[in-house]
Amino acid sequence: MLDIESFAFRQFPEARISGDEIQVNCPNCEDNKQHYNINRSRQVTHCFKCGFSPNWIGLVMYWTNLPYWSAVSELYHKPRVIEFNKMMGEETKLWKVASVISLPDGFRNLITVNTKVAAKMRNYILSRGFSSWHIQRYNIGITDSIPLRIIIPIEFNYWQGRRLYDFMEPKYLNPPDPARNALFNSVALTLYEEVVICEGAFSAMAVGENAVALMGKECPDEKLVRLLNSDVRRFIVALDSDAKNQAINLCWILQGGGKEVELWDFHSGDPADNDGTVTKKPFTFRTKIEEELYGSRKR
Repeated sequence: MLDIESFAFRQFPEARISGDEIQVNCPNCEDNKQHYNINRSRQVTHCFKCGFSPNWIGLVMYWTNLPYWSAVSELYHKPRVIEFNKMMGEETKLWKVASVISLPDGFRNLITVNTKVAAKMRNYILSRGFSSWHIQRYNIGITDSIPLRIIIPIEFNYWQGRRLYDFMEPKYLNPPDPARNALFNSVALTLYEEVVICEGAFSAMAVGENAVALMGKECPDEKLVRLLNSDVRRFIVALDSDAKNQAINLCWILQGGGKEVELWDFHSGDPADNDGTVTKKPFTFRTKIEEELYGSRKR
């Protein structure tokens, strides 16, 4: 669900509500009398002075200079935090969650390293629509022991080394032990009643702090048990466009386990792509049958 109000009141201090409209100074013209109306229920806007009329996402992209999917994330309505005091009440619990990840020798956060390679890695991350906040929040780093790889901590003793240059193979390096039980940003399963399930870490970061990543197209039994046994009420399955069958199967299992489920059906790309295209729909028995019988014909 997209939410324009929180964005409008964060970005425009003069914002005021008039009926179904949020009135602010137009970002496109010299306006100081709130001629720019943002509709609160329909994804439309209009300036009665200059005619500037992008939709909600267009406004966010114009105002923030963010790429498409990062703009979508700005408007994504983060669900209510459940039992947050239970998590924050213990002074060091969140730190312990982060500190159990075993990382390669010599690991350092990218923010702290002043080399040309580190600068290039930071520029790559920024070019994907992320910020230094993401680097710090998810402790993305670098190590000389695995050169030219962006190190992304996942969980336990599992991490991922993303190549810096396209000619490097493979695209990702991982520890020798498989990630049977490791989920990226698994703390979301404790904090949120609605969680988005993505395929990769960058996709989860693009969606927001209530997203986890499977670190692959498949969901092994160990991860599935963690999802089903969590306090999460509602899951959104948002795997990449080439993982359609896996996404449908995961939806089916989660729904059978008593969870509410929505499918983000990517026709191209993934949540971290600027040009990804997606259809969002509740997952029902009818959805499953339609996808199995007609899905390939709709493409």
